[in-house]
Amino acid sequence: MRALLSLIFLCLTALPLHAEIPFDVTLMTEGQTVRWRAENGNTAVTYLGPEGGLYRFAFTRDGSKGDPAEVAFWSNRQGEAVKARVGALTLRYKPSDCTLTVGRCTYTETRSDGARRKMVHLASVADGVWTYRLYHTAEAAENLVEEGTFTVDGAGVILDHTYRILEGGIWREAWSKRR
Repeated sequence: MRALLSLIFLCLTALPLHAEIPFDVTLMTEGQTVRWRAENGNTAVTYLGPEGGLYRFAFTRDGSKGDPAEVAFWSNRQGEAVKARVGALTLRYKPSDCTLTVGRCTYTETRSDGARRKMVHLASVADGVWTYRLYHTAEAAENLVEEGTFTVDGAGVILDHTYRILEGGIWREAWSKRR
């Protein structure tokens, strides 16, 4: 599931330990859909517009190369997820999922079934390419759950993403490329 929600992390050496680069999801128009080819199927994200002080999106993946998926998610104006719904399960990220935050950023993921976990996101950016690592609980090799690179547009939408993710104790290589 983390692969579906994975967004991005940044770090500019001239910026402080925790910083943000200005992205603005309102650059998208309501109903605008962005599509990708990915190793696990064709995917799309549609911007549904503002809702309750957040910005709502619908993510879909077809079944062409695996299981289909549908996820609703809400972001802040900078494009970082603060809430997601997959079927009956709701996830909340406090303060956000740190995807587009430069440097070290920690957040708490809380699930509607009561499960909770602390995550540490480290990100850097050089020449427009983001490099990130995501850890469960603390920054340590044994806690690494995802790492990769991506590029992003001014609205905070990923263009290309190459990563590896730990799923069920097995590392899986993954990628997506915007059409």
